[in-house]
Amino acid sequence: MRLSPPDSMNAEQARLRAAITDRRGAVRGPFEALLRSPRPGELVEELSTYCARESALPERLRELALLIVARHFDAQHSWLAHVGKAVAAGVDPAALERLARDEPPGFGRADEAVLHRFAAQALTDHFVDDDTYAAALAEFGEQGLVDLVIALGTFTTLALVLNTFQMDLPPDREPPFPDVRGFRREDHQDNRPSAQGEPLTVPATVTAREEPPASGRLRAGVTRTDITPADLTGLHPMPGSFSGVHDPLFLRALYLDDGEIEVALVSLDLIEAGDITPLRERIERELGIPADHVVITATHTHNAPRIADVSPGALAHAGGPESFAYTEIVYDRVVAALHEARAGARPARFGVGSGTADVNVNREEYADGRWTLGRDPDGPSDKTVWVLKFESEHGEPIAVLVTYAVHSTVVFGTGEISGDLAGAACAHVERTLREEHGTDAVALWMPGALGDQAPRIDLGLPFGVAPTERQRARAYAAMDAQGLIVGTEVLRVADRIGETSSDVRIRAGQRTVHCPVKAGHEVMETMRQEAVDTVPLRLALVALDDVALTGVSGEVVTEVYRRLQAESPLARTLLVSLANDRIGYLPDDARFDRPVHSVNGCPIARGHAENAIVDGLVDLITGLVSGGRG
Repeated sequence: MRLSPPDSMNAEQARLRAAITDRRGAVRGPFEALLRSPRPGELVEELSTYCARESALPERLRELALLIVARHFDAQHSWLAHVGKAVAAGVDPAALERLARDEPPGFGRADEAVLHRFAAQALTDHFVDDDTYAAALAEFGEQGLVDLVIALGTFTTLALVLNTFQMDLPPDREPPFPDVRGFRREDHQDNRPSAQGEPLTVPATVTAREEPPASGRLRAGVTRTDITPADLTGLHPMPGSFSGVHDPLFLRALYLDDGEIEVALVSLDLIEAGDITPLRERIERELGIPADHVVITATHTHNAPRIADVSPGALAHAGGPESFAYTEIVYDRVVAALHEARAGARPARFGVGSGTADVNVNREEYADGRWTLGRDPDGPSDKTVWVLKFESEHGEPIAVLVTYAVHSTVVFGTGEISGDLAGAACAHVERTLREEHGTDAVALWMPGALGDQAPRIDLGLPFGVAPTERQRARAYAAMDAQGLIVGTEVLRVADRIGETSSDVRIRAGQRTVHCPVKAGHEVMETMRQEAVDTVPLRLALVALDDVALTGVSGEVVTEVYRRLQAESPLARTLLVSLANDRIGYLPDDARFDRPVHSVNGCPIARGHAENAIVDGLVDLITGLVSGGRG
């Protein structure tokens, strides 16, 4: 410590020492220096006690705010004193390790991501933009936001005291920051980038970068954020209500950039997302990623809410006021997640592979003289597991994107929130990669041609019949087992992708085809269809070199995808159902000869859906991707 020990203390200093010792057990760290000026020292100590222990923010966020300031000012003493408390309060230790290394931390929780973005702008840029302010206000409320600003200022004061007077570091602890030794930065940087490397000051529709990467050099960033509703009231998309939460729901976001083109791919653990054009337009305004470079889909777990409005003419489950309130929460978290993903983007390598998993079966069965939802083992079924693999330049996994054709309805009917089969598969992949590599890689599930595909094993009860505890337990066991099968195949395929490349060209585009409307027949009472002449069919394409990831805004059936594969100019053409909207089922034309479920629930007149999908996507691929079959 630069300050000499005092020869004696006056009455004010003695009183302050006694007060601090009473509250904190001893006088340590910055408070040793503050004893030299007891009047402001007393005020700072009282304010720091409030900020750390009593403010309107929860303990987890109070500790996180302190650590963000500590890292910003290289305040090692504060970091060592509080990092254990932050982990104990629930902050992800891996994210804190990245923060300590001055890397984008990639906080998984929405409130943590917003707090980090707000603090980084306030501390580094000295101003907070309107969008970040609005997100922070929505997360923390007025008192919480005022308390956060006061905390940032108070912890800044303590950090300056610690560093200026070089308060002694614990002798038994390793230095927490790799670029700081003693009280000196080893890299001599005087102009560290905003938010420890994160490009946070973003004009209205311009992507802020210090220096764009070379064209064709891939960068990737990912985030996973909990979107489990705090209040389940009114959120069940079908008749009934949710009784509780079995396992959490997540959004998983993947940001890709080749130096010229940016794209965003988002997977939501929801039954469906309606017309999310407002969200894609907001992403364009706030991040500068073009709306037609954004693909957002739902995993189609039936044990989760829906979001967004129903497109005119679509056949989709209509939500109430609670659904629209939840929609705004999800929208905020998607935007925050993409901010985090882009801020954490790093050089990456890409590869693709495929395998098979036999956990799906055609569900349009003819029995007892009628067509019903059941099991047709002889019906068309695509069992391909496509895997897009993204890894760092050193081979560490960043993300895997998975497409597979199955309804996540194994536990449908239990009445509990769950990610179902898709969620179980992703959880297995993420857990395994974390155990094997020590990284927080993310697995994004994007549903394939699932319109006519059911899981092989499910709860097996008629809709509305409550399961016994034994039936419920068996259903969740079946969910985990089938998720394990798909997840294990994803890992096997990823391991066998021998060739990956960082020299990747991205192309992206979308179009909307307005198709003549067909009224729904024998559909659920929660389905809503507006009486209009046409319904918008939204098509999307994200191409990574010769790999085409196509998107369609409904539940596509197997035969439509098979035709697309046959006619696409690229051999590796993948299909994502429920992309950017859910307008209903989208069967092939031949299926209209039978009154099957996918035809009854199709909002498009016969002769239009199949051709619009195949011809439209082939045109997109041909127009955006040069060259022939890959």
